[in-house]
Amino acid sequence: MNIDLNQAEAFLRTEGLSLPALPPELAAQLRERAPGIYSTGELVAPPYTLEAYVTELLSAANPGDYAVLAMDGHGSQSWAFHYYLVSGPLALFVQLPWGGVYTDVDSARAEIERVLAWARPLPQRLAELRQQGRLAPQQKLLVVLTRFSEPRWAWVHPPETAEIRWQPPAQMLSRIDAELTTLNEKQHT
Repeated sequence: MNIDLNQAEAFLRTEGLSLPALPPELAAQLRERAPGIYSTGELVAPPYTLEAYVTELLSAANPGDYAVLAMDGHGSQSWAFHYYLVSGPLALFVQLPWGGVYTDVDSARAEIERVLAWARPLPQRLAELRQQGRLAPQQKLLVVLTRFSEPRWAWVHPPETAEIRWQPPAQMLSRIDAELTTLNEKQHT
Protein backbone atom coordinates (compact mmCIF):
# COMPACT_ATOMS: atom_id res chain seq x y z
CA MET A 1 0.00 0.00 0.00
CA ASN A 2 1.44 3.40 -0.90
CA ILE A 3 1.76 6.23 1.63
CA ASP A 4 -0.96 8.34 0.02
CA LEU A 5 -3.37 5.39 0.01
CA ASN A 6 -2.65 4.87 3.72
CA GLN A 7 -3.33 8.57 4.30
CA ALA A 8 -6.59 8.39 2.35
CA GLU A 9 -7.69 5.35 4.33
CA ALA A 10 -6.80 7.05 7.63
CA PHE A 11 -8.61 10.23 6.55
CA LEU A 12 -11.77 8.28 5.73
CA ARG A 13 -11.49 6.26 8.93
CA THR A 14 -11.50 9.49 10.98
CA GLU A 15 -14.85 10.24 9.31
CA GLY A 16 -16.10 6.74 10.13
CA LEU A 17 -15.99 5.64 6.50
CA SER A 18 -14.27 2.73 4.82
CA LEU A 19 -11.88 2.90 1.90
CA PRO A 20 -13.73 2.17 -1.35
CA ALA A 21 -12.62 -0.68 -3.56
CA LEU A 22 -9.77 0.24 -5.90
CA PRO A 23 -8.06 -2.02 -8.41
CA PRO A 24 -4.45 -2.64 -7.27
CA GLU A 25 -2.94 -0.77 -10.24
CA LEU A 26 -5.00 2.34 -9.41
CA ALA A 27 -4.46 2.04 -5.65
CA ALA A 28 -0.70 2.18 -6.30
CA GLN A 29 -1.11 5.46 -8.24
CA LEU A 30 -3.31 7.29 -5.71
CA ARG A 31 -1.85 10.62 -4.57
CA GLU A 32 -3.07 13.44 -2.36
CA ARG A 33 -3.83 16.45 -4.59
CA ALA A 34 -5.19 18.74 -1.87
CA PRO A 35 -6.36 18.20 1.71
CA GLY A 36 -9.07 15.53 1.57
CA ILE A 37 -8.71 15.02 -2.20
CA TYR A 38 -6.92 11.96 -3.62
CA SER A 39 -6.68 10.86 -7.23
CA THR A 40 -4.60 8.71 -9.54
CA GLY A 41 -3.93 11.57 -11.95
CA GLU A 42 -4.46 15.26 -12.48
CA LEU A 43 -8.01 16.35 -11.75
CA VAL A 44 -10.23 17.47 -14.63
CA ALA A 45 -12.03 19.84 -12.26
CA PRO A 46 -12.76 20.00 -8.53
CA PRO A 47 -14.48 16.73 -7.57
CA TYR A 48 -17.65 18.61 -6.59
CA THR A 49 -18.21 19.39 -10.29
CA LEU A 50 -19.19 15.79 -11.03
CA GLU A 51 -20.65 16.58 -14.46
CA ALA A 52 -17.19 17.62 -15.74
CA TYR A 53 -16.04 14.04 -15.15
CA VAL A 54 -19.09 12.52 -16.85
CA THR A 55 -18.66 14.90 -19.81
CA GLU A 56 -15.00 13.96 -20.12
CA LEU A 57 -15.85 10.25 -20.14
CA LEU A 58 -18.42 10.79 -22.89
CA SER A 59 -16.13 12.95 -25.02
CA ALA A 60 -13.85 11.75 -27.78
CA ALA A 61 -10.86 12.17 -25.43
CA ASN A 62 -10.29 8.90 -23.62
CA PRO A 63 -9.46 9.67 -19.99
CA GLY A 64 -8.26 6.11 -19.39
CA ASP A 65 -8.72 4.36 -16.06
CA TYR A 66 -8.58 6.50 -12.92
CA ALA A 67 -9.89 6.94 -9.40
CA VAL A 68 -10.82 9.95 -7.28
CA LEU A 69 -11.60 9.88 -3.55
CA ALA A 70 -12.54 13.19 -2.00
CA MET A 71 -14.47 15.27 0.45
CA ASP A 72 -15.15 18.39 -1.54
CA GLY A 73 -17.66 21.20 -1.69
CA HIS A 74 -18.37 24.80 -0.80
CA GLY A 75 -20.47 26.87 1.53
CA SER A 76 -22.15 25.50 4.62
CA GLN A 77 -24.27 22.75 3.01
CA SER A 78 -22.82 21.83 -0.37
CA TRP A 79 -20.25 19.24 0.73
CA ALA A 80 -20.03 15.70 -0.48
CA PHE A 81 -18.15 12.43 -0.39
CA HIS A 82 -16.84 11.58 -3.88
CA TYR A 83 -15.78 8.22 -5.24
CA TYR A 84 -15.12 8.16 -8.95
CA LEU A 85 -13.85 4.94 -10.47
CA VAL A 86 -13.28 4.50 -14.20
CA SER A 87 -11.82 1.04 -14.64
CA GLY A 88 -12.29 -1.27 -17.60
CA PRO A 89 -16.02 -1.77 -18.18
CA LEU A 90 -17.07 0.42 -15.22
CA ALA A 91 -17.49 4.17 -14.93
CA LEU A 92 -18.87 4.86 -11.46
CA PHE A 93 -19.40 8.37 -10.16
CA VAL A 94 -20.64 8.55 -6.55
CA GLN A 95 -21.36 11.93 -4.98
CA LEU A 96 -23.28 11.80 -1.71
CA PRO A 97 -23.90 14.43 0.98
CA TRP A 98 -21.26 14.65 3.68
CA GLY A 99 -20.28 17.35 6.11
CA GLY A 100 -22.85 20.06 5.50
CA VAL A 101 -24.36 21.79 8.50
CA TYR A 102 -27.76 20.18 7.89
CA THR A 103 -26.43 16.72 7.08
CA ASP A 104 -27.26 13.98 9.56
CA VAL A 105 -23.85 12.31 9.87
CA ASP A 106 -25.18 8.89 10.86
CA SER A 107 -27.66 8.74 7.96
CA ALA A 108 -25.04 10.03 5.50
CA ARG A 109 -22.47 7.51 6.72
CA ALA A 110 -24.97 4.65 6.43
CA GLU A 111 -25.89 5.66 2.85
CA ILE A 112 -22.25 5.97 1.78
CA GLU A 113 -21.31 2.61 3.31
CA ARG A 114 -24.34 0.94 1.69
CA VAL A 115 -23.30 2.29 -1.73
CA LEU A 116 -19.65 1.29 -1.21
CA ALA A 117 -20.71 -2.24 -0.24
CA TRP A 118 -22.88 -2.43 -3.37
CA ALA A 119 -20.02 -1.13 -5.56
CA ARG A 120 -17.28 -3.47 -4.26
CA PRO A 121 -18.13 -6.46 -6.50
CA LEU A 122 -18.99 -4.37 -9.60
CA PRO A 123 -15.53 -4.34 -11.24
CA GLN A 124 -15.20 -8.12 -10.94
CA ARG A 125 -18.76 -8.81 -12.11
CA LEU A 126 -18.26 -6.61 -15.17
CA ALA A 127 -14.82 -8.05 -15.93
CA GLU A 128 -16.30 -11.56 -15.89
CA LEU A 129 -19.12 -10.51 -18.23
CA ARG A 130 -16.56 -8.99 -20.61
CA GLN A 131 -14.43 -12.15 -20.49
CA GLN A 132 -17.51 -14.21 -21.28
CA GLY A 133 -18.23 -12.03 -24.31
CA ARG A 134 -21.40 -10.52 -22.83
CA LEU A 135 -19.98 -6.97 -23.10
CA ALA A 136 -18.45 -5.33 -26.16
CA PRO A 137 -14.74 -4.41 -25.85
CA GLN A 138 -15.38 -0.67 -25.23
CA GLN A 139 -18.76 -1.03 -23.51
CA LYS A 140 -19.02 0.52 -20.05
CA LEU A 141 -21.63 0.59 -17.35
CA LEU A 142 -21.92 4.29 -16.52
CA VAL A 143 -23.43 4.97 -13.09
CA VAL A 144 -23.97 8.52 -11.81
CA LEU A 145 -25.11 8.19 -8.21
CA THR A 146 -25.63 11.63 -6.75
CA ARG A 147 -28.06 13.58 -4.63
CA PHE A 148 -26.98 16.95 -6.04
CA SER A 149 -28.27 16.49 -9.60
CA GLU A 150 -30.06 13.77 -11.59
CA PRO A 151 -28.89 10.24 -10.72
CA ARG A 152 -28.80 8.01 -13.76
CA TRP A 153 -27.19 5.01 -15.41
CA ALA A 154 -26.67 3.64 -18.89
CA TRP A 155 -24.60 1.33 -21.02
CA VAL A 156 -22.22 3.42 -23.13
CA HIS A 157 -19.66 2.71 -25.81
CA PRO A 158 -17.07 5.51 -25.54
CA PRO A 159 -16.23 7.46 -27.57
CA GLU A 160 -19.38 6.69 -29.61
CA THR A 161 -21.87 7.94 -27.07
CA ALA A 162 -24.20 10.09 -29.16
CA GLU A 163 -27.28 8.03 -28.32
CA ILE A 164 -27.23 7.39 -24.60
CA ARG A 165 -30.32 5.67 -23.31
CA TRP A 166 -30.35 6.79 -19.70
CA GLN A 167 -32.25 4.52 -17.38
CA PRO A 168 -34.57 5.97 -14.74
CA PRO A 169 -33.04 6.43 -11.29
CA ALA A 170 -35.83 4.60 -9.43
CA GLN A 171 -34.37 1.57 -7.64
CA MET A 172 -31.14 2.12 -9.57
CA LEU A 173 -28.87 -0.20 -7.59
CA SER A 174 -31.25 -3.14 -7.60
CA ARG A 175 -32.07 -2.62 -11.31
CA ILE A 176 -28.35 -2.64 -12.18
CA ASP A 177 -27.85 -5.80 -10.11
CA ALA A 178 -30.79 -7.45 -11.87
CA GLU A 179 -29.45 -6.52 -15.31
CA LEU A 180 -25.99 -7.88 -14.51
CA THR A 181 -27.54 -11.08 -13.18
CA THR A 182 -29.62 -11.45 -16.35
CA LEU A 183 -26.54 -10.93 -18.54
CA ASN A 184 -24.68 -13.56 -16.53
CA GLU A 185 -27.55 -16.06 -16.72
CA LYS A 186 -27.89 -15.62 -20.49
CA GLN A 187 -24.25 -16.63 -20.80
CA HIS A 188 -24.81 -19.85 -18.88
CA THR A 189 -27.94 -21.07 -20.68
